[in-house]
Amino acid sequence: IWALKILEEKGYKYQKHISTGGEGEIHLVKSVNKLFVAKIFPRLEESSFKLIESLKNMRVPNLPIIHELFNYEENTILIRDYIEGNTLYEVLEKNGSFDYITAKSFIMKICETLKYLHNIEPEPIIYRDLKPENIIVTPDNEIRVIDFGIARYYKKESTRDTILAGTKGYTAPEVLAGMQSDSRSDIYSVGLLFYEMLTGKNLLVPPFQVRPVKESNFSLGKWLDIIIAKATDFNQTNRYSSIEEFIYDLEHPHKVYRRKIKKIFNIISVAAVVLSALLLALYFIFPFDNLTDSSQYEILLELDFEDKSDRDYIYGIEELNSEYSFLNDKLIVEKEICSVDYNFTKGQIVHYSVRGSEFASVGAGAYSINMSAHLDCLFYDQPKNLDLGIFNVPLEGDFIVTRGKFLDVLFYIPEDKNAFYVVVIDQTNNKIAYTGKRVPVKLNDMLTLDMMNFNYDEGGFLHVDTIKIIEGNFKQYLSDNFKAFKTHKKDIEDLLNSGADALPDLEIVPVNTIIQ
Repeated sequence: IWALKILEEKGYKYQKHISTGGEGEIHLVKSVNKLFVAKIFPRLEESSFKLIESLKNMRVPNLPIIHELFNYEENTILIRDYIEGNTLYEVLEKNGSFDYITAKSFIMKICETLKYLHNIEPEPIIYRDLKPENIIVTPDNEIRVIDFGIARYYKKESTRDTILAGTKGYTAPEVLAGMQSDSRSDIYSVGLLFYEMLTGKNLLVPPFQVRPVKESNFSLGKWLDIIIAKATDFNQTNRYSSIEEFIYDLEHPHKVYRRKIKKIFNIISVAAVVLSALLLALYFIFPFDNLTDSSQYEILLELDFEDKSDRDYIYGIEELNSEYSFLNDKLIVEKEICSVDYNFTKGQIVHYSVRGSEFASVGAGAYSINMSAHLDCLFYDQPKNLDLGIFNVPLEGDFIVTRGKFLDVLFYIPEDKNAFYVVVIDQTNNKIAYTGKRVPVKLNDMLTLDMMNFNYDEGGFLHVDTIKIIEGNFKQYLSDNFKAFKTHKKDIEDLLNSGADALPDLEIVPVNTIIQ
């Protein structure tokens, strides 16, 4: 009754009681036709009060806005935005688990929140109680992190947390033990949350341990086990040192495997050194003119759409009414656009095996609804034939027509200059075409792979056989895999060796210009 009176004095009209738990009472209130949540809980310590008070003045990603925080007698009252939706706990209870794309989307949004909190200066904020009950999933699949009752500032000089708190099954061991918590404590909870979203299991149910994700969903990759195991290591020092490292591995699964392989190679390093010395000696004794060095590049990802795990990388852009399917181990873009859930970065090569009709394209860039992707290779109409180009600029080298056959389209972004290169190869007729463009602005470090079919209403099509991501020497990859490279080897090498300033500028063409 006293609380309701205080809320009315503050200008809030009581609506209903939501819940009562160990951490206090939660009520729904209203003010000026807007709903708010009023949380009443035992009076916070001064440090915790100041922490939440500081959050009130910030705009932290995926946090509801805090409007008021005040003490009244032995209680603290917090007023925040009302968030429509259900807790992640309730959603998991209903669905059991999520597909990889949804689970990754949710965990990345949670990581976005933690990244902001962990980088607050001079004292980062550690959440400490990340669990499904403290995350709300909105009707449009956004998430909001709530309840900062046991969050604390990280202080380097401190050896122990002043408040012993947390939730068994999600909270890091050092937090439950009252030891010094830091960003790695939140990473532990993130790892367990991600595991539960992928598998529907947590440490509170049998077998009471983190098991390989394939046991719950055969389509999930083993690399997820490596990431989850590192995030949830019992030893705090063995976990990811920052949330940024966790995010990086989640976005670069190929490098997770590479590190694991490196550890194996370290075990046999002595044998490797001896073998290398022997091969080096043989190299100087015998001529190896026709030997190519395939070790100069590495296949990071290969999607051939032969199993479900490949297909999990593909998603649609809902705003453009996307529609795609898989048929005979091929990706079929049936409507406007779909993308690959992969961050293509500098120093990497994208290799599409693709065929398409007029107004279809494949690309690697930052796509927006009104603007074509930065690195699109377009199929476009010429008299009698379909040809290829970059924003309707013809490629150099051989004249290549599609005529319904699969072509190899390769994109390459060097690490040392602000440029990109495209090579198109017709292996049936042993032809090759190419171009390079200077990018007038700094390339984004996270480029989406896009596949577009603008002409679907008139029978246009886009079929993708494989998509590969390669890291390493572009010329070596071309030389090892395409005979046509030899016919224009010098020209392509000259193009790759030229400075970015010598290349023509990349044009940014509105989509409606292309469609017209």
